[in-house]
Order: sequence, then C-alpha cells, then structure tokens
Amino acid sequence: MDEIDFSLFLTYQDDFGYWPGLKPEFEKYTPLKSLVWKGLNGQQTRFVPELDIQFISFAESGKRELNPLGWQSRPFVNIFFVGNSADNDSYKSIVKPRIQTWINQVASLKNQEWLVVYVTTEDEHIKNNSKFINIRGTNLERIRTDFQAKKDISRVSLLKIDNNESWLELIAKLKDLIIITFENQARGFQTDARRMNSMRNMSGWNYCSFFIIKEGLAHLYICLGEYEEALKQYDELEATFHETLTTWFKGVGSNIETSDYIDLLQLPSKLYRQQILENKISVFDFREYLFSCQARLLVKMENIKEFMNRAQKYIKSLVQTLKDLDKSISDEFISAWTYSTCQNVVEICEGSTHQAIHDSAQTRSVAASKAHFLFESRRQLEFLGSLYNRLPENYSSMHMELEWKTYYDKPNSDRTDKDSENDNEEKETTPDAKTKNLILLEALKSDSRFDQIFSNISEQAYEYFEEAGKHRFANMLKRDVAHLHMCRKRYQKARIYLEQLLPQDGDDQGWIPFHTKLLVDLAECQQNLELWSAYLLTIQKLLTKKSDLTEEMISLCFDQLIKISAEKLTVGYELNMNPAFQIKSVYVDEKSGNIIALVESMIENEVMVDAFNLVLSCSNSNLKIKASSNKCSGKNNAENTIILKKGENMIKVGCKTVSAPGIYYISKSELIVGKSNFCSYFDEEKDIFCVKLVRNDTLPNFSILPFNIQNANSKEIRIQIFVRSNEYSIYDANIQIFDEEQNQVLTNKTKVKSCTLSTGLNHDNLVTIDENFLNISSLEKNTEMNIVIEGIEKEFLQGPVLLETYLGWSGKDEKEEFDGLSIEKTLVELDPAVKVTLGTSVLPDSVLAEVYITNSTRFPIRLTDVFSLESEIYTTEILVSNIVGLVLQHGQSYTTFVQVSEKKGTSSGEKPKNRLLNMGRAVETGW
Repeated sequence: MDEIDFSLFLTYQDDFGYWPGLKPEFEKYTPLKSLVWKGLNGQQTRFVPELDIQFISFAESGKRELNPLGWQSRPFVNIFFVGNSADNDSYKSIVKPRIQTWINQVASLKNQEWLVVYVTTEDEHIKNNSKFINIRGTNLERIRTDFQAKKDISRVSLLKIDNNESWLELIAKLKDLIIITFENQARGFQTDARRMNSMRNMSGWNYCSFFIIKEGLAHLYICLGEYEEALKQYDELEATFHETLTTWFKGVGSNIETSDYIDLLQLPSKLYRQQILENKISVFDFREYLFSCQARLLVKMENIKEFMNRAQKYIKSLVQTLKDLDKSISDEFISAWTYSTCQNVVEICEGSTHQAIHDSAQTRSVAASKAHFLFESRRQLEFLGSLYNRLPENYSSMHMELEWKTYYDKPNSDRTDKDSENDNEEKETTPDAKTKNLILLEALKSDSRFDQIFSNISEQAYEYFEEAGKHRFANMLKRDVAHLHMCRKRYQKARIYLEQLLPQDGDDQGWIPFHTKLLVDLAECQQNLELWSAYLLTIQKLLTKKSDLTEEMISLCFDQLIKISAEKLTVGYELNMNPAFQIKSVYVDEKSGNIIALVESMIENEVMVDAFNLVLSCSNSNLKIKASSNKCSGKNNAENTIILKKGENMIKVGCKTVSAPGIYYISKSELIVGKSNFCSYFDEEKDIFCVKLVRNDTLPNFSILPFNIQNANSKEIRIQIFVRSNEYSIYDANIQIFDEEQNQVLTNKTKVKSCTLSTGLNHDNLVTIDENFLNISSLEKNTEMNIVIEGIEKEFLQGPVLLETYLGWSGKDEKEEFDGLSIEKTLVELDPAVKVTLGTSVLPDSVLAEVYITNSTRFPIRLTDVFSLESEIYTTEILVSNIVGLVLQHGQSYTTFVQVSEKKGTSSGEKPKNRLLNMGRAVETGW
C-alpha cells in the first residue's frame, strides 16, 4: 500500500516567485495541529490532533488526477501567492488577469476551496498604509475589491512573512478551508453512495462504480485520521460484495501473476485500482484488495486482535468462495496462497504487537491466533510437500481440532517403494511449481530445505502455543517434527524432541494415549541408536500403559525386555520389577530356615534368572540383611539358575552366614537377568511382607556379662565379652557395641584389660580397640575367647541396659571363603540397681546412721530382702522393719535408720574416737 499517500494535498500557484522563500516557513507548521470539526451530521464534535499536508504545484495536481489513484491526491485547498505591484497599470495588465485565469480554473473544480494570499512584510505593510496613494490603494485592497464576494467566505488573506501572528492567522484560515472541503467532499460521496445503493436492484447497476465512491469517502476519513469511520465504509462494501452477483467481476481466479504471494500492507494498489476502474478485476483479486484495505486500517488503529480474527474469517471464506464458484482452481494454488497469507498475517502481527498490548489475557489471545496461523501454514506446506514428493510417504501428522478445517484432501502420491527407500538421500531439483513465493520454492527444491522450513514454522508455532497456555497443541507440533526426523532416520534428533514431550516420572495423572504413542516412537529411536538402558526403561514404561497397547505389542515388549537384558547390556542396570514380575508372598521354611518367595511372572515364555535377592530391614534399627538364592542352606551349585514360567513360581533365598534373630520386613526384592536388576521397593508403612529369623547356633557368636560391679561412686565400669567361633575358623573379626540410643559403647578411652582363650592361655596381642571397633585378628575353630574391657563411661550406661552387638567376621571352610555377621541383643546389669548414701550421728556408745536408698535404674524395682554383714565386734540393728517389699520408681528414694554398736563382752582396744570412726566405716561397708 505504499503507493497510496494519505497526506492531504494543497496546491500553490506561484507566478511571482514567492514559493521558494515561503516553503521553509510552511514546513515549520506542518503537520497541522488540533483541527476541530463537528461531523457530517453536526451533532458530534471531532478532534483531529494531527494532520499531514503536502504542497504541490497547481499544474502537477492536474497530471496526478489522470492516473488510477488520482482521486486520492485531489487537492483540498488551492492557493495563489501574490504581492504588491509597482503601479496600478501593472496590476491591471499582469496581476489581475493571472488571478482571474487561476480562479476560473479552480472554481470549476468540484468541492475544492481556493485562497489568494497577499505576501508582504511588516515594514512594507506599514509603509504602504501610510502613503497618500490613489483611490484604489495597494494590491491587497484591489484583489479584495475584484475577487472577494460579499456573501462568500474570506478568499483573500494577508501574510506578513516576518510576523508570527500573521502566519498563525494564515494557518488557522487553511484549517478552516480544509474542514470545509472535507465536509463538502464527504457529503458529495455520501449522496452519490446513497443514490447508487438505492439503484442496486436496477439493471445497469455496477458494483465497481459503487466501490469507487465508497472508497473515496473512506480515503477522506483516512486523511483526517478517522480510521474507524473509514473501516465502516470498507465493511459496508464487504457486506455488499457478498450480496452482489459475481457477474460484475471478470472471472473468479486471479488475473494478477503474483496474487498467491502478496503483502497485505504492500498491495500494488495502482494495478488493482486500474482493474476496478476498467471492470476487469476478478472475484479473488477484488476480495484480496478489499481485505488489504481493512487490514491496513486495523493495524493503524493498533487493533491487532480484531485484525487476526478478521484474517482468519477472510482466509476461510475466500477459499470456500473459490471452491464454490470455480472447480477448476487448483488445490496447489489455494494451498500456496493460504500458506503465504497465513505467514504474512503473522509477520504483520509481529511487527505491530509492540504497539500497546499490555493486557496479559490479550497477549495470550494474540499468541494463540499467531500459533493457529502458523499451524495452518504448516499444514499447507505438508500438502505441497506431498504433492512434490518432499514429504516421506510414511509421515503422518497428529490431528488437531482447531477452529479451521482443511480445504484440501491429501493427494494420492505417485511415489514408489524405491522412492521411499531413498528418502534419506539428498535430491535437489527445481520444482515445477506455479507459486511465486520464494520460501515455498526453496522448500520444494530439496528434502533438507523442506525439513528446515518445516521445523522452523513448527518451532515458531510451538512457542506461541506455549505462550498462550495451549500446551497440548504445542506438544503435538513437536511430535510432528520428531516424526519427520524418524522418517528421515535422524533418530538422535527425534529422540531429543520426544524426551522433551513426555511427562516427568510420577506424573501419571496427566498421562493420555498421545503420550503412549510418543513412547512407542521413543523406543524405536533408542533401539536404532542402541541406547539399551534407556530402551529398557521405555519398554517398562510402555508395559505400565497396557490399556493403550494391543496384545501383540504387549507380548513384543515383554520379549524385548528379557532379550535386551540378557544379550545387549554391558553394565549393570536397575529396572522396576513391575509389570513383568510381582512378589505375591514371602514366608520362612522352619525346617531348612530358608525364606520362600512366591514370584509371579507375566511373560509368556520362560525366563532364565541368574539370581534372586531379598533385602530384610529391621523396623527399629538401620540393620539391613540381604538374603540370596545363592546362599540358601543345603543348596548345590547346580541349582544356581532359576527358571521362571508364566504364573507363580517358588524361589528359595537364604543368608547362611548371618545370624540376626528378630522380625524383619522385606524392603527390597531383586531379580537379576543378565545385567538387568529388576527391583521392587516396599514401604514399611504399607502392605509389606514380614519374616522372623532365629539364631543360627552354628555361626560364630558371643555374649556379654558384667566383669564385676564396682563401687557405686565409680565413674567407670567393666564388661567381659565371650566370643565363640563354633564350627568356623574366623579372622579379621570386629565387634561394635551400641546402647539403646545407638550410641557407641567402645570409645577412645576404652581399653582391653585381658584376653584369654578357652585353652587357658593369655593372648592380649590378638585383640585391639580402634575407632569404636574391637578387632580380633583370628580365632580357631571351636574356640572361646574371654575379653575383659575397662574404661567404659558409666555416664552413658545406667542400670540394666539392652546392648546390641555386631560381630563381623571373615571365615572359610573346606569349600570357600566368605564373610559373615552375627548380631546379639543382651540385657546386661552394668551398675547396682540401688544407690545407697549415709548420714551418720555419733552416740556415746554407738553410731546412728540415716540411710538413703535410691532407685538408680530406668525401671521400677522392689526390695525383696535386707540383711547386714556379720561382724565379730559390731552389731547392726535396722530400726525400720517395713523396708522389705518396698517398690521404688525410677529416681525415687527411701530413708531408713540403722544403729551400729559394739557387741557386749568385746572390745576393739581402740580409743573411743577411733572406735566410733570404725563403727561408721562398718555402716558404710555393710551397705
């Protein structure tokens, strides 16, 4: 549309050479500011903030009206510049005739105003007014007398070129004349349009003539910036177009060579306008020209959303019109035109969206519209690619339910099987395409260029769908790109796209059958790329979506799962046990001590299993034990291979080198096939399997006893540990001891006091303590070792305590070497249960002791008996007799009294004071 200039034109007649000096001054006041008009109905005042004007010579304006767009450059105001003449004769002979001739010409022009501008200076004007001149005065007065009618508007203006106020007065005058001209021309167009519209049903009526009148009115509104009023004129023309018989148009299809590839904002208006004037324009070309006028106005109004809505309807309706009116129009032309127009709409939007889209909802709406246009253009590219053998035969895009329909059917391809085999070969040809769109021509030259343009459009549409929040549509576009890469055997590129489209692990709520199709494609890519670990994970994922698969596909997935695990993997890989295998139940065989697991196989064929393991976890500690099918009691090496058939299978597992009595739950199961480890994890708080393990007396074991109970005031205690090797010769054994809070009992202060064997020999060099471990270098078969440990801090162990002890060891028998573990939990009395403190009072012949008895354990205790130590010198008398049977809670104390005196007839031979002190010691010793 660059050929149309929407500036408003004013002509000048410069017979006396004033224009070169006036032109720079006029440019200072352009564009014109703040015009006001009351509207054609006089009821609504309109404000025009800015108006572009151009000055052209009067002679040039006559030449412009001869071209097809001359009506658009029709002047609004014609100006004649004149100055003062030397005398009256020169005015009569030169000035007046020229003005008269010019007025005769402009007065004959319909709906154009004219103005004579008398040019002078401030000094000249003052000088001329002060002279005693003839009765006719200056040229200004002569011109007003000769050419200014009394009842007409002012047609003569004074311009003092060095006076700003004079310039402002002239500009104001020009504004008034422009508004007058606009109103007169608009009324004229309205009158003609109403007249022609009323004659629409009469013979001889011509739509093209009606269009020219309405467009002239629209152009007037555009010149004044009234874009909404101008758009109304084109909308009325569009409505009339759909009601008009096509007999007024010369044919249906385009008569213009490049009509399948046009820019809506850069339409060759002169060419289209010429055909309209000559009644030679086709339905297609006329509709294209009409929408380009509407599009230009909507863009100027910054109404991008409305522009896109109209563009969508325009494309749909025009394609349908062409299909209905002319069956001979090729699908190729329609497809190329649709592609080009959709691309052009997006380009226009991208160049205009910076103009005031601030609302987030509108931004998403515009993004969605752009995505739809790009998607439609890609569909047309797919059609043309099929038509020119640029799209692989096995390619198929996802079906998307958009607002549009596709107005073409996919053509029957002439491609042969040989062509399909050579899809991956680069073949560049010059397409015999009729389109003038250079991008389309480039795409149809070779497969690589086609794929690049296809991917670019898809990526652009994907981004807009994402911005609009339409993630499903966006993902379908990416899937099509991935599928095209697969058809070209570019599996790595396809894999990257597919992995981006699949939901994250654990997001099963958003899973739809579309994702299952993506998984199938991903598995094919991974298989061709020999990414076996990832391939197995994908196969497993597919098997969890059985409802979306056929029975044949399910069987194939199971076979691939086992085959790849056994043959292709080179490193160990962990897979989910489900859905190929499932643990049904777990229990202990009391006779053999082995654990029996019932495993259900979902696979039709037999599966060779290399090993099966169960991980046993203790609920009240961090202890974990692995029971394996290779470590069952009484099992031969020939039984190492396990064969699973479809249905339930019984598998024995054991842990013959571990003695850890207690109740355990199954936290993990492992079924190993080749390098694949099919695992299943169990949650303790959910439905779990529990087993009870008993002590294995054939394995090395141990026990803990207090060495001796020392004075209650001592800060350290001693323990003795008995280690028995039983049927095994062990070496590199180590012992860890934990209290009930899982604190280490052996510390850097703990020392080995003694170490003796059941043979009676001392072997202190066999045992060391290092970093909380009691290390035993070796112990022969059927040997017991007694170890006394001292330096255990009493602060952490009070009263009876439950100690958990771990004995890790390495051993060997006649067949093999192995590692073992023995665990014991022992309740050990490491500290006196009762803490006794005394307060003594010395009497003349005895000592009275106040005894405080305190429960120092964490449990309630009951005193079952009280007695005093026998002495040859002293006698002890407990003054309170109800102490037997007394129950003391944790930390609770009780007070009683004891009197100690010398027996009659005996004497220690000590002085009284010393004797009393010895009595006090007797009290302390007795308790």
